[in-house]
Amino acid sequence: EQIQDQMLNCEAVVTDVAAQFAEMFASMDDAYMQARAADVKDVSSRIIKILSGDDGEEGIASDVPVILAADDLAPSETVQLDKSKILGFVTAGGSGSSHTAILARTMGIPAIIGVGDAMKPEYEGLIWTSNYNTAGTAKLIINTMIQKYGHDEGIQYLLDLDKNVHVYTKSGSGPSKNVGTGECVIGIGFLHDGITQIVDNGYGNIELIIPSSGTSYEIGATAIFQGAKHVNAAKLWIEYALSPDCVNQAKDNGSYQFLVIDNAEQPAIAAEFGLDPENVMDYDFEDAKENTTTYVEEVMNALGGGDSRFETE
Repeated sequence: EQIQDQMLNCEAVVTDVAAQFAEMFASMDDAYMQARAADVKDVSSRIIKILSGDDGEEGIASDVPVILAADDLAPSETVQLDKSKILGFVTAGGSGSSHTAILARTMGIPAIIGVGDAMKPEYEGLIWTSNYNTAGTAKLIINTMIQKYGHDEGIQYLLDLDKNVHVYTKSGSGPSKNVGTGECVIGIGFLHDGITQIVDNGYGNIELIIPSSGTSYEIGATAIFQGAKHVNAAKLWIEYALSPDCVNQAKDNGSYQFLVIDNAEQPAIAAEFGLDPENVMDYDFEDAKENTTTYVEEVMNALGGGDSRFETE
């Protein structure tokens, strides 16, 4: 109809219709369905090339195997890669649920998908994150990268990120505490710490960035130490700590984590900032439990033991 009524050529119609469907997928709540927007764009791009007489065949101009870095790779580009010339590839865009990532795993090509802006050279010295030796947040970051990208690829990601890190703070909340003051430009940490700085400390210059592929997370816990002197008192505390009366006070005291107790009241402010308990990765707690100590040692060894940036309070 557009060709007949609006006198548009085929390429223009394909572009218009594809944009509508891509926008529809991108606006969906489910991360997997959002990733299908890239597939629509890829298919439409291939159709337009065929319509315009362009076969789209492009090779890698190298006689030796290389690591390919790109803003993004479409599934059709990925499947055409010459495996004999590719050691692996890294993309700024995309996600672990994209067909590009799925194809890379199927083809046996090591890939790090969706690294975002953190690796850009213009961010050198602007990123703060926490110390892998001292902060639970940092240990979660290690496990997240390894689970998201694979063991070797995850550690390599942290090595590449290290080139842009200015400070490794002792605590996980350290980066967020210094963004509002302007001392830290980009802080890596828990989103709820950022909300505390914005809402409770009044730093309106902070922007929260939430991964579209899902955030990592941990579950807070409380426990009684073996050999505790006042066991009955400790039991009373545990019962109170796990009650709605206790956890509902969190939002009134600068803590905006989502609550795991069914009959507790979730902090509305967290949702207002875009946090979604359903937008999380499939985190393997058992692997983290068994291997965190080893992973920390491996990362620190890869970093040469750490330098003065780790010697922070």
